[in-house]
Formats: sequence, C-alpha cells, structure tokens
Amino acid sequence: MDLRQAHLPLLDRHFRALRAEQTHHNRLTHERSRLGQFFRRAHAELVALHAGRNGFLRQFRDIASTVRPLRRANEALPFAILPRGEQLRTFLDGLRSSGRYRGRQVDVQRVTVLEDIEKYFGADRCQWHEGAASSSGFDNDYVVLTIKSANNVEDHAVAISPLAGEHATYVVRKDCAQADWMTVLAQSKSEAREQGACSFHFTGSDPFNDMRAKVIDALECPRQEYLKRLAAASNNRRERQP
Repeated sequence: MDLRQAHLPLLDRHFRALRAEQTHHNRLTHERSRLGQFFRRAHAELVALHAGRNGFLRQFRDIASTVRPLRRANEALPFAILPRGEQLRTFLDGLRSSGRYRGRQVDVQRVTVLEDIEKYFGADRCQWHEGAASSSGFDNDYVVLTIKSANNVEDHAVAISPLAGEHATYVVRKDCAQADWMTVLAQSKSEAREQGACSFHFTGSDPFNDMRAKVIDALECPRQEYLKRLAAASNNRRERQP
C-alpha cells in the first residue's frame, strides 16, 4: 500500500466534514435571508399602519370569519366551587329547608341523586360546584358534581338542576368530550351535546333511582359504548327536526 492509499480514509472524512459544513452554511444563509425578508415586511407593514393603510389585515379577518369560536357568555367562570365542609352543608341544607333555589321550587330528591353519586364514587374523589349567577352559557340553574377520573388528574362531571321538573341531567366524560367539563358546560345545551355531553331526563315510575343508575352506567361503561350512545342521541335529534 503506498502513502496516498493510506491517507484516503482520512481525506474522505475531511471531505465529508467540509461538505456538511458547507450544507450548514447554506442553511444558515437561507435562514438569514428569510429573517431579513420577515423584518423588511414587518417594517413595511408598520409604515403602512402608521400611514393609515391597513388593507393587508383583511386576510386575518377573512380567516377569523371561517372559525367558529366556542361561545362563552362572559370571561368569569360559569361555575363556583362549593368547598367541602360547612359551606357545602349550609348550601345543601338551605335547599332542603327553604324548598327554593333562585326563587323557584326545589325537588330535594334531585339533590339526593347527586349525594348518592358522590357516595358511590367516594367523597374524596368528588367536588361540588354551583352555577354562577352571572353565567348564561349552559345554564346557571345547575349544580355540578365533578369526579376524578381513573388517572386522578382529569374530571368527569354530572350536572343536575335542583329545580322541580326543570332541565335534563348532563354527564361529561373527560375521555369522551372534546374539552374539559367546564368548557363544555359553558356552552349552550345543544353545543354541550355536540362537544360530548350526554343528557338524560327524569322519567319513568322511579325517576330518581333510574337517574342515579343511568349516570353511574354512563360514567363506567366502556368508552366506545358511551360514544355510540352519543351518536344515537344525535341521530335521533336530527330525525326529529322538521
């Protein structure tokens, strides 16, 4: 082997290193060019805005017009936490003793359904919430029980109105909904259903025990079964539309 052949591997490594460095240099040059274009365009747009020329903003308006934002009545939270202990007990006892909630008649058995669901899943996994008086998204006549999911991080939610004969029950499963429960229930009822909330009505000869059983089954059934029920309910609503 002569000296030139012995140095071929070394020369090849140097050549590849130089080629990689050239590629990196070309990429940096390209990025600098793009960055320069960005700053020149930004400067031109600032000058145009200062001169009152804002036609170039129309593209962003057109994009925004195609996006359907989640409707929220206000920036305040639509539900307020009822801390466990004296405050929660005072709230629940007040419903029972007065028989009124926001000026209307209460059905205490509806409240009992939520309490029974809390007992079933365990009080340590649950948190109570009251619809904020200023909220007009989903409905401020609801009391919501949230339940920690299996991973102990995300929450499911059960929303029941204590008002006698008013409002369906809504269940939001975190693994089936398009957003967290508070975002879902901040929408109108139809939007909440579109985002994965399942609704149940108090019906039958034993409506309260039946409701408790339906809610627990909805929270514990396989995910695909829950999604099938959502799809079936959605199809039924479309069929009933004129």
